[in-house]
Amino acid sequence: MVYVDKQSSASVQAEVQALRQCLRRCGSWPEAADHFVALMPGGHWHAPKPNDDDFQLLPQVVKDATDGKDIGAQYPAFLQKLFAHTTLRQAFIEAMLKVGE
Repeated sequence: MVYVDKQSSASVQAEVQALRQCLRRCGSWPEAADHFVALMPGGHWHAPKPNDDDFQLLPQVVKDATDGKDIGAQYPAFLQKLFAHTTLRQAFIEAMLKVGE
């Protein structure tokens, strides 16, 4: 089943930009992600709904991101869910900000 968060396009774009800034600061924003974002009209990224496994994986992805690893290459399905789902995206951004404190 494919799930899409119901959120305004402007809000999604703002969150994706916040995600981009967090990942760029630690050098882990995938180069191809800018192309991917540009190709997706109005923030309509379709991905399966995040599940408990995604939220359990979150700390490892945050660690790898802060270590400068390409999370797009290591966790492509997770990255797609980050683009598509506000709950996972917000949890990821909050975790990244805590690491930066």
